[in-house]
Amino acid sequence: MRAKTTHRTAVTVLFFTIVLCLLAAGGCKNASKRAYRAYSGTVSVSLGLGREGILVEEHPFPVTVHVDGDYAKEGSSCVLTVPTNASDYYAYRKPLSDENEQTISFIVPAAKYSSQITIELLDSYERVIYSRTCTYQAYDEWQNMLLVGHMGKQTDTVSWPEQIKRNDLGTAVSVRTVTLTEDNLYTEKEGYDMLDFLSVDVAYFEELSSDVKNALLEWVKEGGTLVFEGSGGWTALHKMNINGFGSSKTFSAGSNQKLLYRSLGDGSVWFLGKTLSQTVSRLTDERKSQFILILSKGASGSYSEDFSSLSVYENSSLLYRLRTHKSSAETPKVWIYVDILILYLVVGIPGIYLLMRKKKRIRWFRPLVCLLAACFSILIFIVGTSTRYSQPFIRSLTVLSDENSRENENSETIYTSIQAPFNSSYEVSINPAYHVTSLMEEYYWGSGTQNGTVNAKRVVSFDFSKEQTLLSLENLTAFSSRCFALGNNISGIGTITGTVEENASGVFGTLVNNTEYELISAVVNTGNELALIEHWKPGETIDLETEQQNGRVHMMTKDQFSEGAYKNRGQWIGKLADYYEYYLYTKKEQLYVMAQIDYMPAIQQYTDYPVENDTIICLSVTQN
Repeated sequence: MRAKTTHRTAVTVLFFTIVLCLLAAGGCKNASKRAYRAYSGTVSVSLGLGREGILVEEHPFPVTVHVDGDYAKEGSSCVLTVPTNASDYYAYRKPLSDENEQTISFIVPAAKYSSQITIELLDSYERVIYSRTCTYQAYDEWQNMLLVGHMGKQTDTVSWPEQIKRNDLGTAVSVRTVTLTEDNLYTEKEGYDMLDFLSVDVAYFEELSSDVKNALLEWVKEGGTLVFEGSGGWTALHKMNINGFGSSKTFSAGSNQKLLYRSLGDGSVWFLGKTLSQTVSRLTDERKSQFILILSKGASGSYSEDFSSLSVYENSSLLYRLRTHKSSAETPKVWIYVDILILYLVVGIPGIYLLMRKKKRIRWFRPLVCLLAACFSILIFIVGTSTRYSQPFIRSLTVLSDENSRENENSETIYTSIQAPFNSSYEVSINPAYHVTSLMEEYYWGSGTQNGTVNAKRVVSFDFSKEQTLLSLENLTAFSSRCFALGNNISGIGTITGTVEENASGVFGTLVNNTEYELISAVVNTGNELALIEHWKPGETIDLETEQQNGRVHMMTKDQFSEGAYKNRGQWIGKLADYYEYYLYTKKEQLYVMAQIDYMPAIQQYTDYPVENDTIICLSVTQN
């Protein structure tokens, strides 16, 4: 009986094994058809800007993927595998729509040295239906190269700056030019971050979408130079209701040629009454004199021999602070551990010894000391619980500014460092309204060429969708941080108004806090000196002379501030000093207020992980 039962069981198992094998074979056959069948259609890829796909190392560059035919119909998502300066890779993923022809755009940072990136199209089964590897060579940002772009229907002006010799500019700098067509127009300022100089026909500019126009002006505010060719440039800008333009200045460039200039943030906008192609007999000389003038009379007053400083992308000291900053919550209270140790050595052990000796049970002394040691170890573990991380955590610095913004809006930039206290993979969800940029790590210099192959180790994946931007961090070692920047425009946060005068006798004037926030610690840049103010309430008026006498306002030079003379003024003044040079080094003569406020950043509203956030508000003072 038992043999028959065993036989039936064996037959049944064999039967189901055969069925499963047949099903698996059929599935593999169908999967093979899905993965390898011929697709009709085309996939085109362009890297960087313009005719040669020019890239600059460690700066963001655009990648545009155009698909049609079966690739557009069958494709579900597009994935870019991009190398970093380390021995790992970031993957960027965007969904495809249902259209028969579509274009997907990414903005990713360029690694140092020659690199390869891989573009893959996946179907709804996550099968690769198209794969292509592209090799690029990024220019060294320290080799003094100027990248000049041109927008317009007339493209004959694009190559003329390359005729300028290095000695014409007074420094060893080379000039490269690109033409920006419809495929190179982006709605995020990061798409233009490689450019130092951009000329645009006024008529062409007016045909651009509002998103592209705003992206261009935000690029200018961060140090770009925009030149309008043709009449009506200022009128076209005035229609956009952009705030922050400086007063106009006029410069002479050649015979009967005037250039109108206005500063905007850290950059500048220039207006030419004619297009450069309208100059006939004096074409080369006229263009040369105009180009040299625009470079030498930029927003900073003169151009630097280090042209890479025109488009600063990252700051290693900022990333270092984000990775290593320790909050008060994780700082152990040393006195508690000292007290526990003293209690154990001075009270616990001698007390047990005396007690056991009195009761004549000295043989119990060692076991009781061991038991006491175990109890104190448990006590130390409990006390130290609040100083240890038990899940991934985020450190962030949020900067609210009125410079890179449109009317009634302010820019919000969140610099983040994401880490975990263990070796693990984890995910962080981010509001899709924020543009996410990965920050490259400068300390990875010298890693050599990286190849973005299909089997590359993808450490970070960006999955962009309408519902969220999902960051997937895979198999990272404990406390290995990855840094990102999140950018967005938010509704107006108010202004600082008043009148400030600085002379040999001191600093005088009044300032009004028109924001909705209490400025917990504020630094007012008055020109040559800094005024330190604490707990500046909303709507409150500060008289600088009176409050100096009352001891509420403290004046010091910028050197004193940088050298640490603030230390007796509270920890937040110290934090402001840490970030002072990074954010405000380009505004040496501008009247502004930099302060700390209580503010909940968007990343904190979107994740369950603990967020340690510092928020700095930086506002220009509107003089009455």
